[in-house]
Amino acid sequence: MQSERLIFRKFSLDDIDDVFEFGSDDETCKFVTWDKHKNILETEKVITDYFMKNKYCFAIVEKISNKCIGSFEFKADIKNNSLSFGYVLNKKFWNKGYMTETLNFMLGYAFNTLKVNRVSATHIRENLASGKVMEKCGLEIEGIFEDVEFLKGRYITLVYRAILRKNYLKGEKEYETIRNA
Repeated sequence: MQSERLIFRKFSLDDIDDVFEFGSDDETCKFVTWDKHKNILETEKVITDYFMKNKYCFAIVEKISNKCIGSFEFKADIKNNSLSFGYVLNKKFWNKGYMTETLNFMLGYAFNTLKVNRVSATHIRENLASGKVMEKCGLEIEGIFEDVEFLKGRYITLVYRAILRKNYLKGEKEYETIRNA
């Protein structure tokens, strides 16, 4: 699968150096739920035991460089026809619109191909950039939960966001009307 500047594909061990680059970086890993990678063997284990085994875990690859710059994952709730997601992007590629491009593409995939009813996510309240990406892509705040989880030695406040299929499709039609005017 691909968008204008990005390719979304399954991970392979060829991605190990790129994944270690962002997976071991303090700033990139500041707001993720997992601990940063301490060595390349840890990265290899994550790729083989998690990324490669997860049907809906995608490497985010920059077309121009063919470099794996991040990951995007859906977690399915089959019973309720919904997905939640998480993502990480190498800090060297922040502020270039790549995460917004990724999330827009993945929402289209979720609603138009997988035909889910709801897509949701959380972000740590201090992670304003992630909140901005989700807001740009139409996810609305459903709640803010103070000190809801203990992560990396402290309690964190999570912002819960979601978008429904009907609202996504309505926005898609409005965009088409504006674009074709």
